[in-house]
Amino acid sequence: MRTIYKRRASLVVEALEDEAAAPGVLPVRPGAGMFVVLDVSRTGLSGNTFAWSLLDSESVAVMPGDSFGDEAGHLVRISLTVPDDLHSRACDAISRFARSLHRNNNKSAVREENVDAQAAAAAAVL
Repeated sequence: MRTIYKRRASLVVEALEDEAAAPGVLPVRPGAGMFVVLDVSRTGLSGNTFAWSLLDSESVAVMPGDSFGDEAGHLVRISLTVPDDLHSRACDAISRFARSLHRNNNKSAVREENVDAQAAAAAAVL
């Protein structure tokens, strides 16, 4: 089982470690065990919100880190106990979800910049 979990951990980490593929998601390669942890703090979501939103939008279940205490609130945990093909599909879905969050965050930032520019222009006229 150790060899299987190590191979699955590598599959998950390699699929999600590319910032372009899964922006804001940082996988932590396990030294051993049957879980991979993802730091999702750069997505702007807590681990709990990320986990529930991922389940709602992509039908992929991960364990919110805050289940293990407040200090892990920015993490989610992926089990390595499912077959490789499910990990591949889940990583594709996690990447898709992370990219959608990134696109939405960028759109919000542009909107905020436009609002700020419009407010500054209005203030200059007054």
